[in-house]
Amino acid sequence: MKNNSYMPILVAITVVCVILGAFFHIGGFLLRANMDLFNLKQGHDAEFSEEYTGVKDIEIDVDMSEMTIKSGDKLAISFKGIEDLKPVVTQDGDKLEIKQKGKVKPLHLRPNTTYSEIILTVPEDVTIGTMDMEMDMGNLTVEDIKVSDKLSVDANMGSVEIKSINAPTLDLSADMGSIDVKKSAFTDLTVEADMGSVDIESDEDISEYSMDLSADMGSINVFGKDTNGDYSQSGSNGSIKADLAMGSLTIK
Repeated sequence: MKNNSYMPILVAITVVCVILGAFFHIGGFLLRANMDLFNLKQGHDAEFSEEYTGVKDIEIDVDMSEMTIKSGDKLAISFKGIEDLKPVVTQDGDKLEIKQKGKVKPLHLRPNTTYSEIILTVPEDVTIGTMDMEMDMGNLTVEDIKVSDKLSVDANMGSVEIKSINAPTLDLSADMGSIDVKKSAFTDLTVEADMGSVDIESDEDISEYSMDLSADMGSINVFGKDTNGDYSQSGSNGSIKADLAMGSLTIK
């Protein structure tokens, strides 16, 4: 007989999703009625592009934006979006900080006023020491970047895509959204996901990595084979730790 112990959890999640949907609907209706619940400059667009040198470490704190980090000719940041989502960029020595100014609450915004896109380019001959990113709402893509120490991501709502990255340590977390690691080289990988799938593919042979994998409500597939429950193996070349609450985990 199928175990129904998860049924109360599924019911609770469904109720929460319905409540959140109602809040979004009501918030949009009130704004369309011109009730200024949040002092946002409606329709005021902004954009900028700036270049930086001598950067070793990067810290990013984004409230609401699409974020792309990729290889480019220069270390530069560009932004397009509304004024109140324009990030503040500061450089203190060899540390670069990118932060959005205000804590924008998505329940208080019209759908057509939340556009924001931040692009960070890093030259191929530049290796970043540490890259620490916090994303409240928005998708993150990191591609073709070299990191000498650690790359970490903490995402609340949005997908995370790590592609062709070379970093000794990857620390990735997503509350609601998928995590996709493609063709990347790493020694130690830690993944936490509350609700969303996780796909891991390395450019290197990770068959001799130690693995400690768990998925409370979801499947685990390692090198094409489905596992029966949690999965672990010993290894000395590196490590992969993954903890999923709800969602499938695939390692290729």
